[in-house]
Amino acid sequence: DCGSGERAAVNAGLEAHALLMGDRCAYLNGDSGVSAVANVRSDAADYSSTTRVVYADPWVYIYDDTTGSKQLVPGSSFMASVASQLSPSTSIGWKSEEVQAMLSGIVGLEYRRGMGASGNTTAGVATFIREEGGGYTIEAGVLTIAPVNPAKKNHTRTRIGDYIAVSLARSLRGCVDAPNVAATWDLIIAPTKAFLEGLKRAQFTDPAHLPHIIDYNLGSVVSANTRAEIQRGELKLPLQVTTSAGIEKLVFLFQFGETVTVVAQ
Repeated sequence: DCGSGERAAVNAGLEAHALLMGDRCAYLNGDSGVSAVANVRSDAADYSSTTRVVYADPWVYIYDDTTGSKQLVPGSSFMASVASQLSPSTSIGWKSEEVQAMLSGIVGLEYRRGMGASGNTTAGVATFIREEGGGYTIEAGVLTIAPVNPAKKNHTRTRIGDYIAVSLARSLRGCVDAPNVAATWDLIIAPTKAFLEGLKRAQFTDPAHLPHIIDYNLGSVVSANTRAEIQRGELKLPLQVTTSAGIEKLVFLFQFGETVTVVAQ
């Protein structure tokens, strides 16, 4: 840990790095000893202009692997670890036993946010919580931009977008500087569609573990590019993708009682 004296500079540097690279997220946390959630949210607000920052709260306890004593450590590395082990379209807030196992190194929280965890989510703070049956999970995979632009709050939105963009850029690298003519365009369009079709099919197989999307549309290359742009050596592919949302609220519409008539479905 960099310490409180350097934290603002280090966090700002991590945020700037994620923005510059354009294909990753930064996982930050504030100082330890911050008991008031209002102060946590105020600090997270300093990074609310980007879709590339996850702000972790609170700090967590682990057992020192040498002495066996409890040690208080930042939680951001745990959130980064969970993200690295999950599909980019699966939230780090997934309440599964798998995620609890990933967080099994946590043996306690510096503060239990309780009902404040949901308020943290609205404020763009990802919060560790303790499950009723034991173990720890993350209240929501939320980005710091949440209070400014709720439509872009989901960590999975950024991650699957990066996954698609990086995958296409790498796989189609061999087409860069090829002749900018229709025959080459076909060599780009066909594998792009095949890749996206695979992501679309994945929603029906194992969506919790496979990167997936709901739907996509690849528009007309001819309509998206002017003659002047083609002559300058540019080529734009208009692409729309619908990503999946997580089940943030599970609601049972439950009727019960002696006079309830069960209707077969």
